[in-house]
Amino acid sequence: MLVCMMSLRRKYPWNMVALTVFTVALTFVAAVIAAQYSTNSVLICLGVTVLVCVGVTLFAVQTRIDFTLCSGLLFGLCLVVLLFGLACGITFAAYRGQPGDYLKLRILDCVYGGLVALLLTLFLIFDTQRVIGGRKYNLSEEEYVFGALQLYMDVVFIFLIILGLGGDR
Repeated sequence: MLVCMMSLRRKYPWNMVALTVFTVALTFVAAVIAAQYSTNSVLICLGVTVLVCVGVTLFAVQTRIDFTLCSGLLFGLCLVVLLFGLACGITFAAYRGQPGDYLKLRILDCVYGGLVALLLTLFLIFDTQRVIGGRKYNLSEEEYVFGALQLYMDVVFIFLIILGLGGDR
């Protein structure tokens, strides 16, 4: 709703209500996924996520490179990751249950997860620079809810990918 309806995300208090509903829903989904993993795995992956996000945010703030100009590149990378994900899905379906292929499939899963994590990290840089401003493309002051939503989604998705890569069930 917040992405598609510009009028909603700019009108107080409805923008806050919509952001709260979305935040609660995504938090619930992330909690259900995290409940499938051991407590130590969740805490370690949370720590890794915090370190990654702090490092990426510091880089996005201080770098002279304007990542807001790279939206076309990010779109192209999304297509590459999507097609690679489809190829991985077909591979998983074709080799499921065959002895000796578990390690190969796990490596393929890790490569795909790493590509998704890299892409999400680039999106975090892109969104951070748009929220902070001072670049070619940035969000207006009225778009604070939309900016918060973008950053929140980036961080949660990075956490879920790291959890999927390194978590023990």
